[in-house]
Amino acid sequence: MSGRKQQPAYIIHRKPWMDESELIECLTPEYGKLPLIRKHASRPLPLFQELMIEFSGRSEQKRLLEWQVSGAVHQLYGTLGFYGLYINELIYHLLGRYDHNSVLYGLYSSTLHLLQHSTDTQPAIRYFEKTLLEQLGYGLDWLVDLQGQSIIKDNGYQYYAGNGFAVSASSTAAIRGAVLLAIAHNEWHAESALFWAKRILTTEINLLLGGKTLKSRELFESASQ
Repeated sequence: MSGRKQQPAYIIHRKPWMDESELIECLTPEYGKLPLIRKHASRPLPLFQELMIEFSGRSEQKRLLEWQVSGAVHQLYGTLGFYGLYINELIYHLLGRYDHNSVLYGLYSSTLHLLQHSTDTQPAIRYFEKTLLEQLGYGLDWLVDLQGQSIIKDNGYQYYAGNGFAVSASSTAAIRGAVLLAIAHNEWHAESALFWAKRILTTEINLLLGGKTLKSRELFESASQ
C-alpha cells in the first residue's frame, strides 16, 4: 500500500504520539482498522463523523495527509456519547489491524444513525454487539442447541459462556426458547429479549476482552452514581 490513497473513514481511537503528533486508528471499508500517524495535529479530528481521508506510506503506520467531513453529522452527547465511545472501544480492542470487513463499516455507520434518531437505543446496541461477534467469528448459534437440535420455543435452555445453549433440566434461571429465537431474528420487542441479549452478549464480549477494561463502562457507572 504505497502512494496517496483515499478512503471514507471513522476515527475510532487516538492518542498522543512523539513530536506533537498523534496516533489514530480509523475504521475504513477497504482496509479495516487502519493505523495512521497525524503530524503536528492542529484541530482535533471529530469522532462519530464520516470523513474522507487521504494518507500515504509503506510502513506499518502510515501518515494522514488530509481529511474532511464527508458524511452525515452525528450529534452524540451525554449518554449517547458514552454509547458511541463503547462501540468505538469494542472495535479498537476486538478488530485486528487491516482486517478488512465492509460489513462492520456499514454496521458502525448505521448504529451511529440509530443512536441519534431512535427513542430506544438498546436494540441498536444489542444488534451491534451481536453482529460484531458474528463478523469476528465468535457469534453464538441462537437457532441450534449444543446437541445440534433446533431451538424449540417452549423449551427452557441453559447458557454456556463461549459455547451456546443446551436444554435445561430445571426451569430455574432457564431461558425460554422463544427468547433465543427472538434474539436470533432481532425481534427486540419480544418479552425478555433485550434483557437476555444484554446479559449474554456482555458475557461473550468480556471473554474476548480478556480482562481489558472499557473506559465507556466506567463513564456509565460514574454517571449513574
